Amino acid sequence: WSDLYQSPPLYGLVGKFVLLFCGLHVASILVAPRLFATHYRPLSPSEQRDWHGRVVGSLFATGIVFVALPEYLWPGDALAADEAFGTSDRASLACAIAAAFFVWDVFFCTAACQGWPFVLHASAGLFIYWHALQPFQQRAACFFLCWEASTPLLNLRSQLIACRLTHTRTFSCANVGFAAAFLIIRCVPRHRTSRRVVSPTKPPPRRWGFGMPGSVFWWSDSIALLRAGDPRLRPHVVFVTMAANLALNSLNVWWGSKVRRPRLSWAPPCTCKPPGLTPAGACWCRPAGSRAGRERC
Repeated sequence: WSDLYQSPPLYGLVGKFVLLFCGLHVASILVAPRLFATHYRPLSPSEQRDWHGRVVGSLFATGIVFVALPEYLWPGDALAADEAFGTSDRASLACAIAAAFFVWDVFFCTAACQGWPFVLHASAGLFIYWHALQPFQQRAACFFLCWEASTPLLNLRSQLIACRLTHTRTFSCANVGFAAAFLIIRCVPRHRTSRRVVSPTKPPPRRWGFGMPGSVFWWSDSIALLRAGDPRLRPHVVFVTMAANLALNSLNVWWGSKVRRPRLSWAPPCTCKPPGLTPAGACWCRPAGSRAGRERC
């Protein structure tokens, strides 16, 4: 197995996973109109494109967590001994899958006109995980890939909003589940073994962080690498990675501020004029020319 993950086969593995994600995208386009005809067909073309992108993103997020989380929690000896340039089979596999996903994501966001922020996000992810294959900071890469655990619920929530199903129990579960998962997953404990030796008979102290504070530990390690001047280090990779980490953590802060609001509602506002209100205060309206009764806005 170790021979499979050497550098040349690894880049070939990236290509195979790119084809896999493209295949999943095509499968979603073919299957969704048949399995979810009632809710899928009324969607606009842009909403349908977004639907398929979220299906692929959810499958990637679910799979990558199962690959990356064990390697982050129980790294191999080589990876644990050198978190900067160490490597392991599972960590290399996780980085290869992530790099392949972001190759697909760059093309998808560009072709689907998702906007430049999404294209930049995909490009930064591709840059980071492609260079992690060299290898470089693979354990940190596994740590940040674990944050994808909150993505499936986010995508499910967005798809239910697009299908006007915000009144269902599934949406309520996805809404609460995403908020909880975001705050918990983005607070994944991260321990850092200090390089400072306190005593020959005692192990180095461990510092603990949570989610975004774990990025602070990663920043300190990266700055120490730059100062050490290791010949294996490519400074531009560290600078781009640090800039991307700062931008994504700023986005996490913004998302977190919305998640923590007591009456959070990202559903589209009611446009009924005048709106009809149920005893519970929910917004309902009767579409023009409809005899089917009221529908949720």
